[in-house]
Amino acid sequence: MYRLSSILLCLLALPALPQEISKPLFPSWFKAGAEFRGRFEGVNSTNFTPGSGDYYYLHRIRLDLVIRPAPGLSFVFQPQHTDAPGFRTPVAPNVEDHFDFHQAFAEYVRGPRDGTQYGIRAGRQEINFGAQRLLGSANWGNTSRANDAIRIFRENAAMRIDLFASTVVQTQQYKLDRFKTDVHLEGLHVAWKKLLPGGLLETYLFRKVANREAGEGRAGRTDHFTPGLRALGKLPRRFDYNIEVAAQAGKLGTSTHRAWAGYGEFGYRIQESPRAPRLLFGFSHASGDRNPNDGITHTFDQLYPTNHAYYGWADRMSWRNMNEAVAGVDLRPMKGLTMNIQYHSFWLSTRRDAFYNFNGRTVVRNPNATSAQVLQELDVNTVWDVRKHLQLIIGYTHIFPGPFLDQSTPSVHTVVPYLQWRSVF
Repeated sequence: MYRLSSILLCLLALPALPQEISKPLFPSWFKAGAEFRGRFEGVNSTNFTPGSGDYYYLHRIRLDLVIRPAPGLSFVFQPQHTDAPGFRTPVAPNVEDHFDFHQAFAEYVRGPRDGTQYGIRAGRQEINFGAQRLLGSANWGNTSRANDAIRIFRENAAMRIDLFASTVVQTQQYKLDRFKTDVHLEGLHVAWKKLLPGGLLETYLFRKVANREAGEGRAGRTDHFTPGLRALGKLPRRFDYNIEVAAQAGKLGTSTHRAWAGYGEFGYRIQESPRAPRLLFGFSHASGDRNPNDGITHTFDQLYPTNHAYYGWADRMSWRNMNEAVAGVDLRPMKGLTMNIQYHSFWLSTRRDAFYNFNGRTVVRNPNATSAQVLQELDVNTVWDVRKHLQLIIGYTHIFPGPFLDQSTPSVHTVVPYLQWRSVF
């Protein structure tokens, strides 16, 4: 009853909320906003086995509170309530957390907006860099990810430099979330805004230190570095590109770690109009471990990414021991309406390694399989901005198991429909 009443109250409150909460109600040094989001979704098979499906509703409320007591100084608080009526039991912490602070940090920025700025941010915050394939907040999730971190930056018209040290926050359903004491992330990220004509170049160096390899339970200390670069921009004749390459070196448990990953995406807009269809073609690779007994691991560690937008909306794949070919089209048939259709083909980099899910955890390991083809996936996603404060997302995903899953699991076709509404004030 509590869950149902909270959802109904939010739905009933939407028309009554003012167009701009902060202007009529609060002084200039205080700003307030809110996000209400709900998603109906289901899956007929969670593990490619009959009878493992689930259908449920994901519900999230966030408040955005900003206090600016002095020029350049801000205190940001983002309390959050998430619920998951109908979700299978036990309910996972990443979908239900009745009350917590998703973000709570202090920030001080010095310098003019049109010149060089310096800043520091300390506290609970989202860590998002680049395309978020390595470090991202995974906002599609009901609770999403945050870090307890300190972050220093410098920015001007030519570049931005970020230096950070953080720990990942672990969701705890019935008490306030705490950071993981056994996982530390730190790094340097530089965005060069004018180095490439009409494009952006990003370079970075991340370090991960953990008492064990996240998700795999290896004994021993993990300590490895991830250097990389990303370039994106526009090309002549309405082409565009997005390329990233990352390497890894260090220790993973008791083994030496050497791995790499990369992707390339190329788009083409058929006319100059921004509403013209855009075609997309891409390829992704992440190394796998061919010999688990040689003392060297080659399975790429995807760190803490936002995978949802890249490796299928069903969230079955990760940037570990994988190859992906993708083709798609973006359509804008009318103002406020966008449709995206993509077809993915996934296969393992090596059959000696495992098939990993979006969290980087092992789904199945079958070195005796005769094929590396894992699955193919069709995604259809439609975003409709109904009005200023209301957005609808309607989608459908169909997964076609490949020979690797045929030889390793019951290999049931997976269907994932979803309907999400989101209102921001």
